[in-house]
Amino acid sequence: MAAITSRKHPLKRRESQSPGARLTAATLFTSLALALPATAADIATTPAAEPQIADAKSLPMVNVVGTAGGDYRIDNLSSPKFTQPLLTHQT
Repeated sequence: MAAITSRKHPLKRRESQSPGARLTAATLFTSLALALPATAADIATTPAAEPQIADAKSLPMVNVVGTAGGDYRIDNLSSPKFTQPLLTHQT
């Protein structure tokens, strides 16, 4: 099989950025991504958030009573397209 020697639309290469510039940008983006949760935690502990916590109301208790429903197992399909039985996996 012959190797590709030409392309209809050749890929343009960016030679304006040096590898050092890419490393600097990657380091900057990583540090910003890691600093974001820390700044969000600082905002949550500011005194402006304390009145909201003090004014919070608790909801009344909810009791749920019920019984288990029927089994959802289907052994045969109603469609004639499926000729073999269903295979179900047990976990």
